[in-house]
Amino acid sequence: MARSLTTRLVLTLVTLLITVGVAFVYLAKWSSDRYHQEITQRLNATIAGYIVEEEPLLGDSNVNSSALEHVAHMAMIINPVAEVYLLDDQGRILGHALPQSAVTTTHVDLAPIEAYLEGDSNMPVRGADPLNPGEKKVFSAAPIETAGKLVGYVYVVLGGQKYESEAEQVLDSHILRISVGSVVALVLISALVGLLAVRFLTRRLRRLVVDLRRFQAGGFREPVKASDVARNDGDEINTLRTAFHDLSATVADQIRQLETTDSTRRELIANVSHDLRTPIASMKGYLDTLLMKHESLAVDERQRYLEVATRHSAYLGKLVEDLFELSCLDSGLVQPAPEAFSLSELVQDVAQKYQLQAAQARITLAPHVDREAPLVKADIGMIQQVLENLIGNALRHTPARGEISVTVTPGADTVTTVVADTGQGIANEDLPHIFNRAYSGGESRQKPRANAGLGLAIVKRILDLHNADITVTSRIGEGSAFRFELPLVAAG
Repeated sequence: MARSLTTRLVLTLVTLLITVGVAFVYLAKWSSDRYHQEITQRLNATIAGYIVEEEPLLGDSNVNSSALEHVAHMAMIINPVAEVYLLDDQGRILGHALPQSAVTTTHVDLAPIEAYLEGDSNMPVRGADPLNPGEKKVFSAAPIETAGKLVGYVYVVLGGQKYESEAEQVLDSHILRISVGSVVALVLISALVGLLAVRFLTRRLRRLVVDLRRFQAGGFREPVKASDVARNDGDEINTLRTAFHDLSATVADQIRQLETTDSTRRELIANVSHDLRTPIASMKGYLDTLLMKHESLAVDERQRYLEVATRHSAYLGKLVEDLFELSCLDSGLVQPAPEAFSLSELVQDVAQKYQLQAAQARITLAPHVDREAPLVKADIGMIQQVLENLIGNALRHTPARGEISVTVTPGADTVTTVVADTGQGIANEDLPHIFNRAYSGGESRQKPRANAGLGLAIVKRILDLHNADITVTSRIGEGSAFRFELPLVAAG
């Protein structure tokens, strides 16, 4: 509990209040003493002059003791706590009306007396206390002159021992209790008000802590939402809460993406492992058979075994190549380098590349292009790979005597390309997943596939890098059509 921000703020406030209270009591006492001393000195400023005028205290360098006792008595009538001293012109104490054992010093510093008489110092002016060497007291003083010559001073201490004793009793019994009581009451009231104020000011911070703990308890998967946050109102705590809520949404989304990516990676590894295992096992089986029965196999049979092994080897090479390329696309290592080119000519070239394979499979591959179509702006190498993967995919899923068409149609701002086939088609439940690199649909795994489903994933990733969408329409038994658009040079 002591570690909470609210508690620490309250403790800091109470400590500050106590410190200020103690300082206030000390300052009040000090200023009260100074005020009383100044009032005492001003009200009794004429005592010393009255004593000098009343009776001669010095005569022929001798102290008139009886006169000194008399004037001391008269001074005490005026001020009961006054102590009268007779000094020579060097500050030596010549006489007083106090017990002899009480006075423990023989000299008084004349500098405060001279300053007092000249009137240059602000009151209160404090001088030496013969009864307490080292102490300073307010006083009244007057010079004693004989034949115009200074021979000494009357020095009247206005706050003697009796005054100090009475003052300490009054202080202990009344002023101190009032001051301390006032400070304690002030501290308690201020602490209560401060506690309420701190709790009021930190209530949104406490809500933020609750939100943070709830977010943490949920495994950082559920973003925190708060409808009471006022955005962009200049309040730092509101800004902090808003930033945290936005951050929680981002973190939750990132965690979901990581979990999805991890799940996809596991599924991909499982699928690829299966895709690798099957051709490797087949290729090993045929090669082992060739090694064991090399002498007994006919020439045409050995040739067939080698052709099957070569086909599986090519499939493995293509699979590894596609995996590496997809990894580069996903990591951002490969970025498109757009340039202007004729999409119609590129389609013609790619279609020509696959004409022999299509003819061997007894499939008609027909490009439908407009040679006058405007140029597009894209990475020509990447778009070529898109066309190759789409046409290759169509060839794998189109039966003999089927047709594949590649159509290029210019529009106002884009050029649309459609690769359509009359193959087996794709089930509706499989359509949302065909561009998933780990998805294989209902296709049998018993035969080698040229790219094991990675071809469409590569197509999707390349077009994403070009900010282009690809859509597919398909009907079982009738075929599929893949459509994408690229911007014209003028529009790009």
